[in-house]
Amino acid sequence: MSKGDYMKVNELPLPIQNRLRVLEVLLDQYGYVNRKTLCDLHGLETATVSRDIATYRKLSDGSCFYNQATRRIEKLSNFKRLFN
Repeated sequence: MSKGDYMKVNELPLPIQNRLRVLEVLLDQYGYVNRKTLCDLHGLETATVSRDIATYRKLSDGSCFYNQATRRIEKLSNFKRLFN
């Protein structure tokens, strides 16, 4: 199974789940999050964080989007948390 084949959050490796939880908390609390913030928080390279963002967007089923003008992920009015 490749990284792009995950269909459910609980199928992801735990480190990725933990990073997605942080992304979700920031989205829920502030309404947006950018790549640099996540890179700084986790000490990861941009490519890894970009994959995490893409994974979250895929799993979130349209409850957030990438705003190209501000270069950040923003939650939509239909935002629903993946993690309880």
